[in-house]
Amino acid sequence: MVALLVLTFSLSLPTPVAYADILGASASPPPRWLLSPATTAWEVTIHTFTRGRARACEWAPKDVVLRVTGGRGGGDGDGGPGPRAEAWAAAIRDRAAAASTSAGCDRPRTVLAIINPYGGRAAAQKVWERVGRPILESAGCASAELVTARAGHAREAVAGLTPRELAAYDGIVAVGGDGLFQEVLEGLADARARAGAEVERGGGGSGGGASVPAAAATLADASRLRLGHIPAGSTDAVAFSLHGTRSPATAALHIALGDRAALDVMEVRAPVLGTPPQTPTSTPSSSTPPPTPPIPPPCPSITRAAVCMAAYGYFGDLLALSERLRVLGPARYTVAGVAAFVGGRAYHTTVAWRPPGGGGGRSASASPPCVGPGCVVCEDGKDAPLLPAAAAAVAGEAEAEDEEATQPPTPRPPSPPAIPPGWLSRTAAFKAVLIASLPCRSDQSVHGLAPGRHLSDGRASLILVGPCSRWAFLAFLLSIPRTGIVPGAFPAFVEVLEAEEVRVLPVAPSGGGKNPGAAGWNCDGEPLPPGAAAGGVGVRVGRGAVQVFSRGVEA
Repeated sequence: MVALLVLTFSLSLPTPVAYADILGASASPPPRWLLSPATTAWEVTIHTFTRGRARACEWAPKDVVLRVTGGRGGGDGDGGPGPRAEAWAAAIRDRAAAASTSAGCDRPRTVLAIINPYGGRAAAQKVWERVGRPILESAGCASAELVTARAGHAREAVAGLTPRELAAYDGIVAVGGDGLFQEVLEGLADARARAGAEVERGGGGSGGGASVPAAAATLADASRLRLGHIPAGSTDAVAFSLHGTRSPATAALHIALGDRAALDVMEVRAPVLGTPPQTPTSTPSSSTPPPTPPIPPPCPSITRAAVCMAAYGYFGDLLALSERLRVLGPARYTVAGVAAFVGGRAYHTTVAWRPPGGGGGRSASASPPCVGPGCVVCEDGKDAPLLPAAAAAVAGEAEAEDEEATQPPTPRPPSPPAIPPGWLSRTAAFKAVLIASLPCRSDQSVHGLAPGRHLSDGRASLILVGPCSRWAFLAFLLSIPRTGIVPGAFPAFVEVLEAEEVRVLPVAPSGGGKNPGAAGWNCDGEPLPPGAAAGGVGVRVGRGAVQVFSRGVEA
């Protein structure tokens, strides 16, 4: 209590500092200059932060310094200013930790920082050294560092973490753009899947029983890890959606304070269909019966993880064009957007989706919007089971195999799969198809593509942009920076629905109409490989599949 009284009296702040908002405190003797008078006063530096006046979600670190002099009358019966300063700092740290724990936070002690020095503005190294690492150190959080050297390096590194490393870290921090966060997320999913497979093999009596406890502990450690995103990319939609700003300091402060939130993860899987049957290279003789076409083998599948957006059509074309214009920096998105708009392509596509609880694909406005910290819907997501993303893919393959096993293995040409019971579908020449599990905020759209989207409710906003004139589509695009995509704003050609799972299947247009082919895909700013969409793409939302350093957007 003495520390609190001295702190409050000595600071004389216009607003009090909550102990839960204090990162740490340290004691040190004052710096001595050549001509300054000698002094025995010590300093206690309290590391905290301030919230922006216009935007409460915009945080900035702040140090408050207290001067500790000798005891009453200048005596040193209490040990002098040094021990008193150390005692004050220790008392403040203890109270801050207790207040943080009471608020439901779990401050990290050690994190792994993965830095992409090439992506976006090529500023990740400076952001980490000047902003991220100092803030974490002020909170007493140690860090190990890995600088990526190539695409896919982060995924390989996280997937290859040893059980000892998984147990040692309290979180993994991506310092870079959205693509780096996606790689880290996919690597963590790989690590979970590997540990989960070990447990299943041991439990099945295959001789690995001795490793089951170790594999189970590894799976628990991989599921426990929180991910953080210190933004240093071109758009930084992940950090913007988690915190309401792309400020690196704000993101680092949320990590240092140990904020925890569950985050939905979309599993993007391509292709949905198998490869077409092979055409014989030689023409059989008339006496030889034509060979039976072989059953098409399954295509090698591609599985990606996305937390913001998976988009097909216009936004996929925009990304493909922007990848060829990287020399322009962030301006490439504007140039690519104009070029994709002038192209004016539409793609004849069947979109099928599974509505939440079989609710008939209700409008997204039927769900209450996220209210930020303390949102009841997002809090419920923390209790969702943490299953490996790859395990869901394996389960999906097993379901498909079970369905096909009931049918005789007669050869058949490739065709879109039947729509499962309880699903809904639309077939049209779509300008764009967007699947957003987060608001997808950015500098271009501060409200996000899908305003009010929750961090963790197991659902995504399915946005279908159907046939329309070029000028109507332009009006739609221009509305996104102002309001986001709001249900009912363009009822003639835009539908905003809710879905738990989506399949996007390019189909040939009826009546022999012109079809420019399958469009590209945009998964959190990263493209799928060329041609991956031709066989269809499936997107499944996993509720609360990963834990992140966030508390939601403060209003």
